[in-house]
Amino acid sequence: MRAMLELLCSGPEGRVLLCNIIDALLDASIGPATVAKLLDDCLATHCARPAQTVAELVQRFADSALQVPGPAGSPNLLLACPTPLNGPCQDAPVSTVLEFGTLDTYFLDSSVVKRGHGVALAHPDPGDPALGDAITDLSGHPDAFLDNARFGGGPRPLFWVTPTRQLFEGRPMSPGLAEDARDVLGLIHFGTGDILVEMQLPAGTTAGHRGARPTFADAGTHARFRHRPDASPGRCGPGWGMTVALHLLAARDVNIDGSPERVMAPLMLKDAGMLNLRPLGAVPTDRGDTLADDHGAFAECLHPGEDRDALIDRLMKLI
Repeated sequence: MRAMLELLCSGPEGRVLLCNIIDALLDASIGPATVAKLLDDCLATHCARPAQTVAELVQRFADSALQVPGPAGSPNLLLACPTPLNGPCQDAPVSTVLEFGTLDTYFLDSSVVKRGHGVALAHPDPGDPALGDAITDLSGHPDAFLDNARFGGGPRPLFWVTPTRQLFEGRPMSPGLAEDARDVLGLIHFGTGDILVEMQLPAGTTAGHRGARPTFADAGTHARFRHRPDASPGRCGPGWGMTVALHLLAARDVNIDGSPERVMAPLMLKDAGMLNLRPLGAVPTDRGDTLADDHGAFAECLHPGEDRDALIDRLMKLI
């Protein structure tokens, strides 16, 4: 077991995962018996087929979280921390942000291109105001979406939301808006040229649908997830986590909290109520490719001062 954890902690992505597991144990978001099962499952796979890299081992932890039974009879470790909502964001409208290609491929009915804005949607140009008009016009038109479209339809069956009011309401589509939204939400996988779209779900969505405070199991291989925010328990109460603000990380700020975040069980679009779509623009830059904000810089923000052996010892004591 220790040799596997030493390999995991030999790279910054693995150190981040280990720190997030420890923090989930410290605040009882996930219990020690559940984490022990996860470690045993990963160890069995590692003994049968030893991982060669930290990235491979991190992926195995993410895969095992989908297989290991969770608390209260759950089939896996997703949404394992269903902390009740009792803060100011309990009934607020929420938003999820996705790349236009995802919207086009998995949500939009192909017949939508036959409507008035078909050319703009078929050939998206972030510099063309017609694209913004076309995306906005999808609001309130359920017939524009596939019958089987759903949030959380990917290999990890969940989706992430943030209170809509956090996303710079009132600003028009622009590269600056897209960059700010990407940075505040910690969406490091969105880079130069990605066209971002905000999908706003109505008030009451989080209170009326199964959700949870996110943990490392929900995050999978997401490179900028952090379980423990700088300002505990966050602006929206204990039912929410907090994103990592990429611009604050790059600036080496002492507080890198971004926006409140929560994970939700899959939800069919037709059951989501009236949706509003908002074009954000095309992201003009990449993140995570400098010494100030790469994986190593982020790893240094979690449990600073603790070396590999100290982190492993702490984990073993907690389980």
